[in-house]
Amino acid sequence: MKKLNVILFIFVCVSLFSQKIYNFNYFTKSEIINVQDNSIVEYTDYFNTEDFSYSMRFFKVKNNSMARIFDYKNDIYYTFKINEVNKNDKIYYDLNYQGSSISTNIKNQNISFAFIEKDEGIDDKKVELKVFTRKNDKKPLEYLLTLKPSNKKLFPIFRISFLHPLENENINYNENYFVSEAINNSYKYVLKENTMEKEIIGYTL
Repeated sequence: MKKLNVILFIFVCVSLFSQKIYNFNYFTKSEIINVQDNSIVEYTDYFNTEDFSYSMRFFKVKNNSMARIFDYKNDIYYTFKINEVNKNDKIYYDLNYQGSSISTNIKNQNISFAFIEKDEGIDDKKVELKVFTRKNDKKPLEYLLTLKPSNKKLFPIFRISFLHPLENENINYNENYFVSEAINNSYKYVLKENTMEKEIIGYTL
């Protein structure tokens, strides 16, 4: 119920600013762990499993709770500051619109990638992802992924959550799996929670 309250407040606060409609039907919580010092950053994200051209993320900056909607197709993101509101003995989150910014990410026209199947178990399988960011790249970015079966193709959730600044690239695993863990030389990604919402939650920006 708390997640639904968050969305309703967003709708009320920002519906006057534009006519872009965003729908979300999938919720995740993930951790990014620095393998050198074991520091952890936690994220809460919402996605539309029918359209991964945008997403919404909740995060903290110092002592402030913040949220952003990232629109990868239009290269823009919207920022909100989160305030807790106690109403009728229930905690709601009031998201106050702070403004929008143009994304500085430049789409890489030379990117290519390859998946190498490593091991398949009963409940999951290991796959190595190699990302080549330049032509004739001899030192690709390498990630060891743990994939679990799903009823949809959910690989973009991992790409958006972890592969910055490659969120808007066409890297995709075209089977019905989601990434539960991933690791490279510097960081580890762990999907702690993922839930398909019973109803699509939509609102306008």
